[in-house]
Amino acid sequence: MKKKSVKVITALTIVCALIAITSALINYLLPLYLSYKFNLSMKNIKDAGSIGIIGSLDGPTTIIGSSDGPTAVFIAGQSHAYLIAIISAVLAILGAIYLAINKKFNKID
Repeated sequence: MKKKSVKVITALTIVCALIAITSALINYLLPLYLSYKFNLSMKNIKDAGSIGIIGSLDGPTTIIGSSDGPTAVFIAGQSHAYLIAIISAVLAILGAIYLAINKKFNKID
């Protein structure tokens, strides 16, 4: 039974480490790389919006992409994706510590 729990903890530790690495790459390094690649200033990215105005001087004007109410709050809200990376990294570190202590005291290979 002890070996089965060690295998489960090993698998969960590896999965948490992969999630933490993937989340860090997607949320931190990819935006930095893209801003460097396309010469984007991080100040201007926060001011970016997506509103299209269709119409002419003589005809009706339509605004596409504007939002109000709960939609505006949802769009303007901050993403908490960094929490996934932090929680996964902490679980992976704790799993690695447990496995190291377990191997040292029980001599399980």
